[in-house]
Amino acid sequence: MFAALGRRLSFIFGAAMLAGLGRNRFYQYMQGTGIFVRFARDFAEYKDARWVTSQWANATASAEDPGPTKLSIAEYGEGRPPVPDDLDATIRRQKDELYFPLIDELTQSFDIRSIVEVGSGAGDDLIRLANTYRHARITGVDFARPVREYPTNAVFKEGYARDLIESGLLNGDMLVAWGTFCWCTPYELSLYAKAIKERSFRVLLIVEPIRGAFEPLRYNHSMHVKDQQWGHNYKAAFPEFEVYRFQKSNFSGNRHWMIALTKR
Repeated sequence: MFAALGRRLSFIFGAAMLAGLGRNRFYQYMQGTGIFVRFARDFAEYKDARWVTSQWANATASAEDPGPTKLSIAEYGEGRPPVPDDLDATIRRQKDELYFPLIDELTQSFDIRSIVEVGSGAGDDLIRLANTYRHARITGVDFARPVREYPTNAVFKEGYARDLIESGLLNGDMLVAWGTFCWCTPYELSLYAKAIKERSFRVLLIVEPIRGAFEPLRYNHSMHVKDQQWGHNYKAAFPEFEVYRFQKSNFSGNRHWMIALTKR
């Protein structure tokens, strides 16, 4: 009787939390360590909370998976040649007003002579970087190599970035990644961190979309955001680096946050 009463109370309290927090915040809260987390998880497990329940099952099943997520392979993997970037106005503005100016600041402040771009897609940013920093070696990497004309100081490598970093075929002073590491599980990110530690990278610039309530410096652990996307605390993931700059876009629409890390 008491067990049934406890489940009922958990359901009532969990339902109230879901109504008060909203779907995304509730889902991220139940991955934390707060005093009421148990009620949120009980609600998701005892009752079919639909989206929350299915997402939680997806997260717990894949958290320790190595390699890129299945969805990222389906979207960007082998057999799917990249197409030219078709950016919405918000993303283009973030790149022009925040991303590339920050790269310029980092390049000058830390005497960057080589840049590695993880997740180069169609190669638009790779070409822009190579044309801007003629003195530097710019290397892009993605599953498939676009057939394009590249500046003489730019190289596009085909393959999975972590494999190339681990083997020593991918190295440089600065690593930049726009919307890439959110496709990595916590375990996969730890493998990336180990590989990066063994190379000569001195600066990391990571950009990810703003999803729900997750912020990368607020939590000490990774959180499953939705489907096969994760939010990570990159300061904790790369302990050999310290935060140089953290900023969030205040533009409307498809917003991103950016974190620059420098070697201690």
